[in-house]
Amino acid sequence: MSSCIGILQEYAVGDDWEDYTDRLKQYFVANKMDTNEDAEMWRAVLLTICGAPEYSLIRDLAPAKPSDKSYEELVNLMKRHYHPKPNGLTDRGETSQKCSPSLDDTKFIKPNGELPGQGREEMMDHLNGGSQHHGRDVKPEN
Repeated sequence: MSSCIGILQEYAVGDDWEDYTDRLKQYFVANKMDTNEDAEMWRAVLLTICGAPEYSLIRDLAPAKPSDKSYEELVNLMKRHYHPKPNGLTDRGETSQKCSPSLDDTKFIKPNGELPGQGREEMMDHLNGGSQHHGRDVKPEN
């Protein structure tokens, strides 16, 4: 019976998944478990020590049984879950918020309601969501 170097801890919800898998890889290196020769061992260790909540999550996310997936597939599956790619629609909202005047901009509004360098038509166009374009009045569809 051989002894192992290091102690593996169960993944705790809220920990960074990438940090956890980096530490797990270091455990495998320290214990001379080569990814090519011991691929099944890597998967088995991950599924054993990830903890019951994470194992259930992996089962829910994976279309097949977790034991039918490779170690890399399982790690990437969880990585995509914990670090999803940004959604283009939400990015537009953030851009829109950056382009919209903030409450601090209201201190520059003149007493007549106009912004410096901006006429009433341009201001109304902005407030109405851009219904007037290039001096033409565009009527909303009913």
